[in-house]
Amino acid sequence: MKKLLILLVILMITPELFTASGQSRSYRNTRYYKRSLPKYSFGVRAGLNYASQTCMTDDVDFDVERIIGYSAGGYFSYFLLHNLAVQPEMMVSVKGSHWKDAYDDMKDVLTYIELPVLVSYYPASTVNLHAGPQFGYLVHAVQKDLEMDENKSIRSYYEDYDLGITLGIEAVFPFRLNVALRMFLGLVPVTNDYGYVDKWKNNYFQISASYRI
Repeated sequence: MKKLLILLVILMITPELFTASGQSRSYRNTRYYKRSLPKYSFGVRAGLNYASQTCMTDDVDFDVERIIGYSAGGYFSYFLLHNLAVQPEMMVSVKGSHWKDAYDDMKDVLTYIELPVLVSYYPASTVNLHAGPQFGYLVHAVQKDLEMDENKSIRSYYEDYDLGITLGIEAVFPFRLNVALRMFLGLVPVTNDYGYVDKWKNNYFQISASYRI
């Protein structure tokens, strides 16, 4: 967590170093700052998920570890006000967890089509804070038995849909590049009674880069 906070501070400060000379003039000449982004834009985004799952039952006898997954897709951004934008996205995203108990050593790898609908607030021209609901539809689910080195489909173990909240911070760099840190918190259980007795929710930390077309 300490490393994540340090990285957030670096993301907020670094873009300002590129534009420090121009920012003072922008603040003098406008009510806010001189926004470098167009009123609306399209872009592509890709990154990595540091994913896990949370069991909704307190008394459990297994360990849960995080896995690395990918995330890739596109977005559309539209400024409602000078420093407030709405940004729907469509992403392919891999979530899941590595869990083990006295008998099993398993990794659940889940691929979702995700639809975040984010509201972005720009306190400065080079950084934004964003949050919003995120909907997911499960398209593929595989369980990897790490002891037996076998894979099997567990699509029937999981619900079709996922729902949660995404929170993040994004740095706006020159050359149409952005870098974002996000956290997704699942709000609903994604497992069903067919596969697991306990209910599980998805969550992940994400780092991604985007390019404005």
